[in-house]
Amino acid sequence: NPAVNITSGNIGFSIAFGGDSEFGHRSIDGNNLALKLACNDSNAFYITVNSDMDGASTTLMHFRRKGYRGIYAELSTWLKSKSVEYDKDILLQRLLNENMFFNYFFAVGKDMESDRYAALTSRSPRYYVSGAFWERDSFLWSFPAIKLVDSEFYSSLCRDMILMHAKNAGDHAHYIDGTVLYPGFELDEAASYFILLGSMEDIDDDILRALEAVFKRIEREYDCDTGLYRTFLMPSDDPSEYPFLTIDNVILWSGLKNLMRLYQRMGLAEKAQLIGSRIEGIYNGIYNNLVKNIDGTGIFVWSCDGIGGFSLYNDPPGNLGLLHYYGFIDCQEELFRNTIEYYYSNKYKYYCESSKINELACDHHPNTPSGLGLCGSILNPVLQDRAIGWLKAANMDFGLLCESFDRETGEAKTGVGFATGSGYLAFALYHVLIQARK
Repeated sequence: NPAVNITSGNIGFSIAFGGDSEFGHRSIDGNNLALKLACNDSNAFYITVNSDMDGASTTLMHFRRKGYRGIYAELSTWLKSKSVEYDKDILLQRLLNENMFFNYFFAVGKDMESDRYAALTSRSPRYYVSGAFWERDSFLWSFPAIKLVDSEFYSSLCRDMILMHAKNAGDHAHYIDGTVLYPGFELDEAASYFILLGSMEDIDDDILRALEAVFKRIEREYDCDTGLYRTFLMPSDDPSEYPFLTIDNVILWSGLKNLMRLYQRMGLAEKAQLIGSRIEGIYNGIYNNLVKNIDGTGIFVWSCDGIGGFSLYNDPPGNLGLLHYYGFIDCQEELFRNTIEYYYSNKYKYYCESSKINELACDHHPNTPSGLGLCGSILNPVLQDRAIGWLKAANMDFGLLCESFDRETGEAKTGVGFATGSGYLAFALYHVLIQARK
């Protein structure tokens, strides 16, 4: 069977190729194989990868021993056992499961050298920033969907990724080993550690130290005059006009409640008291600085500088419709409904009333609705029914979530192969269709 070593820089691995039955082949220009099969013959071919040629070849032997029928039956049985059932709407059931499994298989990979798992945006080369790590994307979007498939794997992954990435908490993007790829502080990314904490059961000393290091980094952005915390970049990874963002501070407010409860369980009263004061300060700071009267109606604005300046914006990865999801305000309150009504109206520059799909666009892609914004709208009870209708009208990336899509056809425009985004969609659907109705 053909096998080849592949090297590039400091990376080396091997690939082997074979089939269930005999076949002929010849090399074409050293990079391609021409296969020779007997007329009307059939075969199943395997491609295996390992650290060296011996490992690739023995893995190929293992695959041939199992046979494609056995491999297919094993995978099919596993997928059926892990699928989420929602027989009220077969299309939504398919979208939930396909996005859930794409996230499960493509937002996590195993390092061939260390044999350890690593989380990443996507293993798909179709995604334009594949192979790197964003805390927000993994902790807030991908991991909740992984938990739907395998809760034990989820628990181990949470622990390993917190320990790997906490040393650079909040930096825009990391390499998959936790070192900084793209600097720039993002408050929502740093706060995502504490959101993750809320679903973790076993907190050991290593995790506690890591979380305390994250909080120490966040404290550098504390503003005693407003009670709020600063960010440099928005959830879209673009620079923010003003430093205090509503959604970022809400995510931190929600996450710090998890940290406070942990300290209370551990009997660390002084630390719990400090966190409690920060929680109260954020809450008051948001209402004092980030609620403005616009056209005679009070709404949440996107950001402010704490001295009067503010911006009217709604960044899809941090959709303001998530204020209810994070428990900051009830969806029935007038202030929340006014906020949603403002941004999803012709008063807002990135809303298009005449389009078939009315999800918001943004600075990042001003002419196309956002897939991430759509997930936020699904989690928003005020827009939930409309958002699910938009989802069913948008094929996006052949049913998988994409960054943005055409507002009329629903066809993907940017960000295909977006594995962590698919996790966000899968979890959002599960949350509103199944979890919230139990």
